[in-house]
Amino acid sequence: MPCNQLFLAAAAIFALLVCQSALAIDVVPNFNVTAYLGRWYQIADDFSSAATFEKDAWCVAANYALRSDGKVSVFNQQTVGGAQGPRGNITGYAYIPDPKVPAKLKVHFSVAPVDAPYWVVSVGPRVYTGSSICDPCYDYAVVSDGAQISLFVLTRDVNRYYRQYNATVSRYLEEQGFNKPWNKPIYTPQPPQCTFNPAPPPSEF
Repeated sequence: MPCNQLFLAAAAIFALLVCQSALAIDVVPNFNVTAYLGRWYQIADDFSSAATFEKDAWCVAANYALRSDGKVSVFNQQTVGGAQGPRGNITGYAYIPDPKVPAKLKVHFSVAPVDAPYWVVSVGPRVYTGSSICDPCYDYAVVSDGAQISLFVLTRDVNRYYRQYNATVSRYLEEQGFNKPWNKPIYTPQPPQCTFNPAPPPSEF
């Protein structure tokens, strides 16, 4: 594709993300941020993520914790090429621009030129996981943006997700239009051999 066409395509995507479609997907009503804290394991992401910062990523996990300033610390980690492959991680924070809509967050990473929309559009039931940071915690989550370009499917327990929720979430994704080349789910390898590092204290972010 010629450079000018690439530029126009990138500009169009950026405009969609910034403007947020008038027909934006609904987010979770009465979203409870505390129930969202703790460790999550990634089930799937989208084409753009899988082709860039999560290229060939395995064992992807995220930790969220409440900071003293009210923001949510973010610690993402992954291996590359296999469960025992090279490790990588990134830290940042999330915040809620409009307290009246707590499910519409934005995420800040120092390496990114703009803060990214992080809309929690679906969650599973709240279950007790033994984690004092969030119990009872949402058991799965679907995250996107107003233009439905990005997609992340997260769970507290990979085996439980595939036993109990995969059919429900797959049907939801299809019904909501997450079946395009750019936003259909690309599944993340999470074999039993995955190991994960603990997140650093939120005050260090």
